[in-house]
Amino acid sequence: MNIQILMMMFPVVFMFHDFEELCFLESWIRKNADDLRNKFIGKNWLRLEGYSTSALGITILMMFLFVSTTSILSAIFNWYALFAAAMIVFTIHNLVHILQPILLKRYIPAMGSAIITLPYSLYVLNYMNRLNLLIGRETVIVSVFFGILAFAYLGVAGRIGFWIDKQFNRS
Repeated sequence: MNIQILMMMFPVVFMFHDFEELCFLESWIRKNADDLRNKFIGKNWLRLEGYSTSALGITILMMFLFVSTTSILSAIFNWYALFAAAMIVFTIHNLVHILQPILLKRYIPAMGSAIITLPYSLYVLNYMNRLNLLIGRETVIVSVFFGILAFAYLGVAGRIGFWIDKQFNRS
């Protein structure tokens, strides 16, 4: 398979994964909030409790734009280190979603799609390695910076999604 095709598939794979969160996260948090609050007092991810599906949808839209931009730039300019970094971060993201239900001892939205989409990122990384497109030091450095950027962008996107939701859905 052509590496550019694999690069352009990433936004589709990403959205397949995030649709599970979009569809089920709000009700899951509502059902599990008390138990989670007792287990993880003061933890950051409990801030999601105030999120509506529309706020999460706006956040996911902004992440989709980020992922799409990464894929398009990687494909057009042959920025293999950037795309490898995206795949490494996506792989870690999926592994976290696979470990969360084990730690929480319950299903979480995103686990099922993480299991389904993990082979894509592993395949891409393996394929890039076979083509000698992964350059050790460069890939590690770009991955660290990309991970930091993606995490910061997610935080900003979440705040924007929450703010827009509050503007349009005031009680």
